Amino acid sequence: MSKKFDVFSKQLQETILSMKDLKEENKISKEQNNDLRNKFNLLFKKINNEECKLTVKKIATALNVEVNVVNTSRIQSKFNKRTNKIVAELTMKQCKRVLIETARKTKLTGIKNLFFKTKSFARDSGYKFVWFKDAKIFIKKDDNSKAVFAENDSALTKLI
Repeated sequence: MSKKFDVFSKQLQETILSMKDLKEENKISKEQNNDLRNKFNLLFKKINNEECKLTVKKIATALNVEVNVVNTSRIQSKFNKRTNKIVAELTMKQCKRVLIETARKTKLTGIKNLFFKTKSFARDSGYKFVWFKDAKIFIKKDDNSKAVFAENDSALTKLI
């Protein structure tokens, strides 16, 4: 009887340890699940159509063109590393033509400003190379370092 009790006690201890491990794994899984849920919600907000409408309206405002946006959506680019394109449905085809013609005639200066800031940052921070290729700005510390894509101002502050 004593032998059976010892075996039962040992099995009970193993079961308790197993349950503790399972509880710890469950806790970690719940934390990961919540983290992934938060990331998903953030990404969902980024690609939400309302933000696309706002982006199209901001571009139209910068070009001094009045447009009425009916619907917008993002479509995947043919190239994986490029940003997804915004497709906008406008109320009139003439609005589309005017918007495109004005955008072609007006040279938007956003990329030029970022290029200027990147060159200034490079001078001040000891970076040797700054170049523009395929509508992207790259910065490199020296010949042996890896090129970094300067996507925006915050990408430059991360290099400090």
